[in-house]
Amino acid sequence: MFRTVTLVALFTTLLITVLLFALKNGQPVPVDLVVTRLDTVPLWVVMVAACAVGSTLATLVFAVVFFSLYFAKRSAEKELQKTRAELAALTVKNSADKGVAR
Repeated sequence: MFRTVTLVALFTTLLITVLLFALKNGQPVPVDLVVTRLDTVPLWVVMVAACAVGSTLATLVFAVVFFSLYFAKRSAEKELQKTRAELAALTVKNSADKGVAR
């Protein structure tokens, strides 16, 4: 319940902040893209779009790093499991050899 209220409060605060930003930064600015030029785009649209693109790119970079670490961890866990099984087999063999030698 507390988590839901907190998320709603954060979302509402973010929405109000964006709306206030939009109201204060409504002047049109020219936007020069690589293949085209837009002459009358409000500044707040440019800023919000830049923030969205930046967040998306950061998420993609984070996802690549996260999954590479995840797969490395899985590989290391499999190797550890094999090594533990090998150690257990050697321990049993060593115990059996000591029992025969006595």
